[in-house]
Amino acid sequence: MAKKKNNQARKDVKEVKKVSKKVHEETEEKKDIEIHNYMDEETEEKNETYDVTPLEDAFEEIESDIEAQDKKFDKTEAKLEKIEEKIADKLDDIEEILESDDTDESEITKEDKDEIINDIKENKEKRKKRYRLKKSALVLLGIIIIILIGIFAGVSFYKYVNSAPYLLEKKGYTEKEVNRIIKDKNLTLMLLEMDYNEYILDIIDAKYYLSKNLDKYLEYKEKNKDLSVDEVVAIINVHADKEWYNHTISTDTTKDYLILVNKVYYLEEDFEAPNIVNMSVRYAFSGRQIRQDVYSNFIDMAVDAKKEGLTLVANSTFRTYATQEKTYNYYKTNKGSAYADSYAARPGHSEHQTGLAIDISTLNSTSENFEDTPEFNWLIDNAYKYGFILRYPENKEHLTGFDYESWHYRFVGLDVAKKIHEENITFDEYYAYYIEGDK
Repeated sequence: MAKKKNNQARKDVKEVKKVSKKVHEETEEKKDIEIHNYMDEETEEKNETYDVTPLEDAFEEIESDIEAQDKKFDKTEAKLEKIEEKIADKLDDIEEILESDDTDESEITKEDKDEIINDIKENKEKRKKRYRLKKSALVLLGIIIIILIGIFAGVSFYKYVNSAPYLLEKKGYTEKEVNRIIKDKNLTLMLLEMDYNEYILDIIDAKYYLSKNLDKYLEYKEKNKDLSVDEVVAIINVHADKEWYNHTISTDTTKDYLILVNKVYYLEEDFEAPNIVNMSVRYAFSGRQIRQDVYSNFIDMAVDAKKEGLTLVANSTFRTYATQEKTYNYYKTNKGSAYADSYAARPGHSEHQTGLAIDISTLNSTSENFEDTPEFNWLIDNAYKYGFILRYPENKEHLTGFDYESWHYRFVGLDVAKKIHEENITFDEYYAYYIEGDK
């Protein structure tokens, strides 16, 4: 009977060892899986594109995750404690069997019993120690992850609040406006240096906008809110925001056909127009002179007009500085400075001195009624084909500085004349945008 009990005890001991080992392995595997899962989740979160949110929310989310993992380990620890209690109960049963009088001490000795008990206790302590170490490592890892995420979030947040889109929105621009602005790096840098202005984007989108004039556009628009953005841009570009003749510039005479002469840009007194020739009375009144290349184009235009029964006559053409001085002084003396400045140019400010301008009439018309002639209508539709433009159009007085002159035509070359005709702008506007531009 005692022998059967001893055999049963051995089996129970082996079974306990087997169960204990299996439980230990399963527990270790489960903890490793949970740790790896947690690490994978943390790694995936770290590799995702960080969506900048308030740091407090980020930390709360991480802390909640750590707390959830702690609860899992607490449950695991509780299960281990129950298993250990069962093992302890088994040990008590084994001790009772080993200590009974029927025990065959030749088969199971006290040393065997102590060894079994010590092995079980050592395994129990090792499990606890490994569990504590892994839990500590996980907590430390969590702290490191929190710190790294905090640093990353801080850097990302710092970059965001110093980014162009954020700063532009802070200035008052809408999301749509910001998306339009940041497509242009130079524009972005410029607007970041300026205060918000409701007119800025409309001005920048204007067809003849020049970046060098932006400050002037804004200032002029603030003072003249009734003017459209396009009007403001044109006025600033041609220097018409200043009083005429008070801000003069010596013109660039190397531009040849495209020399600009008006109430801002002037010719020096010693300027000499090249290739001046006499005009035939077939195409001009007696004694008229003009540049040779201009004359050739005028003849072509007059011949083609004649084919349609129209007569074009050059009335006033090239004038020297001295001649222009006499003309201006005549109007000034007889009608006053205001009239003289609106009707005739001051010496050095007349296009006639360039040899590129022609006042056109017919045999039966004067400057006062030329607008009513069929020749005028023909010129409006065809002059650009020969390189000529109407120099002082109607309703453009605020840009040219001169009253409307239906008879005054200026040679600028075929290509430029075509562009001015198509875009319906003055030569002053063309010169400001296409020649001077953003220099």
